[in-house]
Amino acid sequence: MIITQQAKLIRLEAGEIRKTGRSAQGVRLIKIEEGDKVTSASLVEAAAEEETEEETPAS
Repeated sequence: MIITQQAKLIRLEAGEIRKTGRSAQGVRLIKIEEGDKVTSASLVEAAAEEETEEETPAS
């Protein structure tokens, strides 16, 4: 999970991130607007994610 100063949030599974070769310039995970900064990056384990979904009542 990545969160920016302007409250932009993205959750990705590690398997969704594409791999690059040595000559590559990296992988962009989130587009950051000018003046915005990443404030937090966290690893959310699958078990914790499943518990949260089970506790949330269906609407």
